[in-house]
Amino acid sequence: MAATLAIAFWVRQSRIGLALRVIGDDPVVASHLGVRIASTKLTLFSISCMIMTLAGAIQAPRWTYIEPSIVFNPTTSFLVVIMALLGGPNRLFGPLLGAIPLFLLFEWLSANFPNHYSIILGLLFIAIVFLLPNGVLAAGESLWCRLTRKEARS
Repeated sequence: MAATLAIAFWVRQSRIGLALRVIGDDPVVASHLGVRIASTKLTLFSISCMIMTLAGAIQAPRWTYIEPSIVFNPTTSFLVVIMALLGGPNRLFGPLLGAIPLFLLFEWLSANFPNHYSIILGLLFIAIVFLLPNGVLAAGESLWCRLTRKEARS
């Protein structure tokens, strides 16, 4: 995890991070600025594949066998997306801060509501997308700014 965060910090501070932010804002402008969009995306894809491969190699000895229902479980894929959105997709520590409460919630829901936890997680995903599109960290920062402005005025 520390190596992944270090790589993410390095990518964010490097030229490739700047290129990715420009591509995310407007790919047409990025191509006019000379950013090679395909090679930039391919580089980031290769870095993320390397991290996922190492995580899989670490996780593989834990299981005695692998089958498609384990590897391609939609709940696991869905949880990863919710964790990233909950913490904040544009933040370095956002997915980490989203993973901890969501994992605890998932464990509690799957233990107490085994037949309904996927519906509850779906509703949670919809609520996050509509109510907190920038994540909990961005909502906390905006709340903090509003509170400090109110204190400064009075």
